[in-house]
Amino acid sequence: MVLDNIAMSGGTAAFSAGDTAWVLTASAFVMLMTPALGFFYAGLVRQKNILTLLIECYAIFAAVGIIWALLGYSLGFGDSCGHFIGDSKFFALRNLGADPYPEEPTIPSYVFFFFQLCACAITPALIVGAPAERF
Repeated sequence: MVLDNIAMSGGTAAFSAGDTAWVLTASAFVMLMTPALGFFYAGLVRQKNILTLLIECYAIFAAVGIIWALLGYSLGFGDSCGHFIGDSKFFALRNLGADPYPEEPTIPSYVFFFFQLCACAITPALIVGAPAERF
């Protein structure tokens, strides 16, 4: 797939290879934070809890990824219903494709989806470390 200045049909917007590459690079860095966070937490707990924390971080990323793809992206970025929550326009990634993201027309929608998925998945993984070895 060539990202260098792909002209969008019916519009004047064009994808920017630099913007797309930067967002994908930032997404990869955020995605790498999940195992890094697991290893960080593993260094803070006793040896018997290391594997549990690592598995929790990976499992959270997998579970949030599925939930985000099915419902979360649509509720967060779908057309507004009452100015509070999105509709089901993107339910299960139904209308998501290579069209430009409306707020940032130089990147494809699926690239924006992936970045938001990574940011959404790291958030609950941050919470896992709080109760570690507290009970």
